[in-house]
Amino acid sequence: MEFTFGDKKIGATLSLGVVTFPDQARGPDELLTAADKALYFAKIKRNQVVCYDPSRMARSLNRSDDVR
Repeated sequence: MEFTFGDKKIGATLSLGVVTFPDQARGPDELLTAADKALYFAKIKRNQVVCYDPSRMARSLNRSDDVR
């Protein structure tokens, strides 16, 4: 998406990590960890929504903060 601010054009993308409760997480900590892992995978390609996939992401040690 592109926004105009004064005479400047600003581009923006949206990356989301999605997890379902209680199917993929049993508590708040697990929920945030799973969402964070899905967000990390979404940010790799940018501008997409990624649903948490435990078989693919459970062993991942990366956090979304690592992608910048």
